[in-house]
Amino acid sequence: MLHKKIPSAEELISGVAAFSDDMPVWEAKFGDDSWLLVSQKSVMYQGLASSSIVWTDYIYGRGSTFGHPNSAQRASYPYCLTPQIVIDLKIGAVIHGYYPTLLKGARVAKELVNPITVKERIENLAKIFSAAIIRARARGVTITRLQDIPLSLLKEVIAEYPGRGDALKRALKLISAPVIQKNLSGSLKWQLVDIEKSSIAWPKSNDGGGIETLPDAFFLAIQDYCLYAIRDFKVAIGLPMRCEDVSAISGEAGMI
Repeated sequence: MLHKKIPSAEELISGVAAFSDDMPVWEAKFGDDSWLLVSQKSVMYQGLASSSIVWTDYIYGRGSTFGHPNSAQRASYPYCLTPQIVIDLKIGAVIHGYYPTLLKGARVAKELVNPITVKERIENLAKIFSAAIIRARARGVTITRLQDIPLSLLKEVIAEYPGRGDALKRALKLISAPVIQKNLSGSLKWQLVDIEKSSIAWPKSNDGGGIETLPDAFFLAIQDYCLYAIRDFKVAIGLPMRCEDVSAISGEAGMI
């Protein structure tokens, strides 16, 4: 049986795209509970959970899909999305990954987005929308679809979001992009311009200040280690020493 193809740009722009469960998406299919993003044979593969978007974890909690108890214990954010919201996030993930040039502010020269970047955006969305569901539930309100979330509630949970504000803003701009909204199950109660407004209290993005500059002795020790490692590697496979520094420690300064 032939699989359905990813919708064309024209279908997405017109808002008539169909997303079938058997549509291939990276190393998975659209209807799968998790999407493997890279082949298990790839050097980029880091394990099933790390190299996948695990959609059912966003519904039942981190670690629930593959039965990893440590994942649940280490979870910093509760996940409680509904299946309806997950489907909309899947649509957003496909458009972001395969058609980034359709999104406002995208780098037009970039035809595809690294699926790991897509996963990061989706995880930020899963965190903030779960927070909105929890806040609404405490008030006796049930949210089952993205269209049920008012902008006022979204602003509340954004202001209290413990993660990086810049990453969250990028994720919300993604799901709010006109071409994505056209293809969701229904229109959101906010637009892209609302996310871009300065009236939203975005959390600060603290990069931790980085690490201190290495003392000269440590830097030189690391440099020497690298030079000797390069020398040993080249000697092992019979390559000439083209770097003067490597040649110097090998007594082969004359080689070119």
